[in-house]
Amino acid sequence: MEPYARGARVAVVERARLVDAAFLAIVTTVPALFYTRGLGFYLDDHYFLGVMATSHDQSIGGLFGALVGGDPKAQLRPVEYFLLATMYWLFGSNPLPYHVLLAALVPLCALTLYVVLRRLGLPRFLALATPLLFATAPHYSSDKLWVAAYDPTLSLMLFLVSFYASLRAAAAVGRRAWGWLALAGGTLLASAFMYEIALSLFLLAVLYHLIRARREGGSWRRSALALALLFGVTLVVKVVAALKVGSETTYRIGYGHGFLHQMGYLVSGTVKLNFVTYGVALPYVIGWIVVHRLTWSAVGASAIVGIASFLYLARGAGVLGVSDRLPTWRGRAVWQYLATAGLGVVVAGYGIFVVTRNIYFTSAGIDNRVNIVAALGMALIALALILRLIELVPAVRRQTVFALSVGLLAATGVLVTNTIAGYWQEASQRQREVLAGLRAVLPAHPSSTTVILDGTCAEIGPGIVFGTHYDLAGALQTIYRDPTIRADITTRALDVEPHRVVASTRVYDHVEVVSYPYGRRLLLYDWRRRRSYVLPDAAAARRYAARAPAMSCPPQRSFAWGVGVSRFMPID
Repeated sequence: MEPYARGARVAVVERARLVDAAFLAIVTTVPALFYTRGLGFYLDDHYFLGVMATSHDQSIGGLFGALVGGDPKAQLRPVEYFLLATMYWLFGSNPLPYHVLLAALVPLCALTLYVVLRRLGLPRFLALATPLLFATAPHYSSDKLWVAAYDPTLSLMLFLVSFYASLRAAAAVGRRAWGWLALAGGTLLASAFMYEIALSLFLLAVLYHLIRARREGGSWRRSALALALLFGVTLVVKVVAALKVGSETTYRIGYGHGFLHQMGYLVSGTVKLNFVTYGVALPYVIGWIVVHRLTWSAVGASAIVGIASFLYLARGAGVLGVSDRLPTWRGRAVWQYLATAGLGVVVAGYGIFVVTRNIYFTSAGIDNRVNIVAALGMALIALALILRLIELVPAVRRQTVFALSVGLLAATGVLVTNTIAGYWQEASQRQREVLAGLRAVLPAHPSSTTVILDGTCAEIGPGIVFGTHYDLAGALQTIYRDPTIRADITTRALDVEPHRVVASTRVYDHVEVVSYPYGRRLLLYDWRRRRSYVLPDAAAARRYAARAPAMSCPPQRSFAWGVGVSRFMPID
């Protein structure tokens, strides 16, 4: 009877895990169903598409080679660019399949996180609520909406797979142990050469294995040494690649305004974005949405996720599993460990930026793609606070309060993310209108033509229409399969000089200025009037500038909620 009872108990546990996994997969997929079809390509997407569309070799290898030749950062992130080439080979320039894959990444990451947390021994209700809050967090919304930002999510997921495999390797023997180690090492390399965001987490994983090895020895020591060696080699290769890329692009190791300024900016940005804007100021964000931007699609997605999460956690198969006593470990309440672990993950989430300045804190714009690891840490901290809260309520109500708290947080995250997605959908629609207008006025074969777009702002909220010279040029190169087409946008008054016209666009705290010589192939398209003007000389440019009404566009990437974070006033 004892083996039978043990087998029956294992079967119940496995069935519960499958039910949890199914719930997670469904509820974390729901938000994307409301916005995926309306999204398009943005900024870097168009550049990559233009490079691949005009490549003479349309094989995966040829497309990858074109990307490597077009962007030196491919040397730093070869896995990212290889997968981009593979996706283009499969899907071409149709945005929907890309966004379907993008929509699948967050649920897959959430499921992988659930498996890892269960392996680490977290109670079922915490192992389920953590990925739920992570998946619905609005901190990294651009990773869910922007094709070029698919890599942080996939990089994090690969880290989780690597960590899980290393845990299995430490518990296995013989060939199985080496097989798990091989999987851990392979996914470590794939993650590191996909994107750098999880590098600090790998360091934490190595430290975890070293601590376990010191306490338990045996197979833990083998796993710790193997991972430490591989991580060290990977880090050296990444640094060498970063130094090389830094000599060719704006990506570089170092600080634009000194180490202390960078640390102040990191601390200020981390606190203001994660603990203020999406913490104590979250009611303000929701209030702003209700007053200014409430949509039925965002409300519907939010309601579905919130209600489903509450019902599952409150009544589903005893998910909480706690009535009179909350879990403890080594004499301390679990919420204390969760808070500590969460803070550590938040710090690790920005660890890579201790040595590079390539970060810009924003709550809603494309640059929030780097907040994905910090969002996981904030999910742990939020659960720690919820556990502390339910200690104060009667035992019979704890499961209900826990479910209600998690459900409300998940619903809030979906409301914010799907509201942001609405802006991106509008930006995509504006792109289609602009490109349709350009195709109507451009010649059938616009080789060597330069197009300057005027009359439309670069962004609608945080959603990007056309933001710079390379995305508009890439979009036109993709349409016409012609690499000689050049393009730019202007969101300020044109500067007319004797031999050239100057287009300027404000990005962050500087103005990007590019000049174009006059000629019969210089075309200015005024989107407001749906008319094009040839600028063969300064006189024609002056006539246009005199008639064009002044534009009033906010600085690019300035849309944000909550407390602003200035790079130049990091501690204010």
